[in-house]
Amino acid sequence: METIDANRKKPWKNAFMLNPVSLFKILCRQLTMSQVAQEASRLLGCQTDVVVMPFAECCMDVDKPSDKALAETILKRRRHSRSQGTPEPLTP
Repeated sequence: METIDANRKKPWKNAFMLNPVSLFKILCRQLTMSQVAQEASRLLGCQTDVVVMPFAECCMDVDKPSDKALAETILKRRRHSRSQGTPEPLTP
């Protein structure tokens, strides 16, 4: 985890931690995001997953309680905006 964290701004370095077959499949777009998450789970020894979101303001790591609270606030405001027929806010 220390290596992954140290390379978080250089994802290509972390990609080389995958087995060569998985890396090749990723480069050839032969794996789904869920399959990549499964490979990451195997590599890290913990459960990982991907949350696909169609809007950029919620593309963030949710790895601590404050991040979860922020994501929930964004989603709540988005739901409220849709129900009110008003433009959706870009920030929390």
